[in-house]
Amino acid sequence: MRRLLVLALAVMMVLAMVPTVALAEEGPKEEGSEVIAASEVSYTITIPAQVDLGTLKPGDSAWKDFKVSASNVFLEDGGFIDLTARGSGPNGEFRLYDQDGWGFNAMSYQLISPYGSPVEPDGRYAKITKSGQYYGKVGTSSADIKFAGSYKGVMTFTISYVGPEIQDVPKGGSADMRWLVICESGSVDIYFEEWTINELASMEVTIFNKGEKLSTTRLRNPAAHSGNNITCSLRTSANWENDQGVTEAGYYKGKYDSVSVKVVKDGKTYIFKSSVKQ
Repeated sequence: MRRLLVLALAVMMVLAMVPTVALAEEGPKEEGSEVIAASEVSYTITIPAQVDLGTLKPGDSAWKDFKVSASNVFLEDGGFIDLTARGSGPNGEFRLYDQDGWGFNAMSYQLISPYGSPVEPDGRYAKITKSGQYYGKVGTSSADIKFAGSYKGVMTFTISYVGPEIQDVPKGGSADMRWLVICESGSVDIYFEEWTINELASMEVTIFNKGEKLSTTRLRNPAAHSGNNITCSLRTSANWENDQGVTEAGYYKGKYDSVSVKVVKDGKTYIFKSSVKQ
């Protein structure tokens, strides 16, 4: 924040030192100066190196806590860390093998996610959005051991960062949106290619004028809307909530030149941008 403030002040000082010549008949002119800052995604994920289920007999139950730690998590808005896992079986099944993992006789076990559900091969253990502890379990309720011996296996975890997907929506549409149009009435018309509104977890519509944010209007209950087309009136109503408290129809008519729509679908964030007018 300190660097950004210094940059802004430096720009203001330079602008103040540049002489401006204006003719009497000319009106005031606006000049813009873009301020840019960047910050990298960063995080640390710590996974236990070993889980020991102890000495088991056929039919025994054995469970151990399994803790994944996430620290220094700093992500984009809408981004998340996808932590998936697979076992030692030929298709990623969670299995231990005798002869210290080199044998041919298997014992099955389960990896339980922090949400209480068994993780399938290559399935999600946790969706991580912030620093914290993500507790699960590893074990079996009935050991299917057929032979004595030392059993071992490996759980392989894949850590992937999933950022928001940004799509520009020109007149011809984008991959997932048929059109995103600024209407003459001042509202915004949104038409998805295949998605229906009730498939979305959330929707927010933000309008801008010459790069300045004017307002954000949130759809109250996407599940209540079928079909893949919806119009946002940019005001607080039964279906929408405007963060500036605007209730007047057509209030933003002619006042903005671009729009972005942020939606969450199947846990992923999408941002659509457009300056297309009706």
